[in-house]
Amino acid sequence: MDQGGIFGWQRLLRFNGRFFADAEVLPMNAGDLAALHDAAQANWQYVEPTIFGTLLTRALDPKERHRLAGR
Repeated sequence: MDQGGIFGWQRLLRFNGRFFADAEVLPMNAGDLAALHDAAQANWQYVEPTIFGTLLTRALDPKERHRLAGR
């Protein structure tokens, strides 16, 4: 995601570059994939989108959080 490229048969555009500069691939077993699939199929229509931003921001390193806040 930091650079874009080809994944499987699809082309991925580069997006949110610096955020994914050090992204790691997490190991996933069949149960993990099933849980991810179930979450993707859920109706998220009534979930307030800002909650995801809040969770993501709190997960960031405080220095990175400060840098992003200055934008």
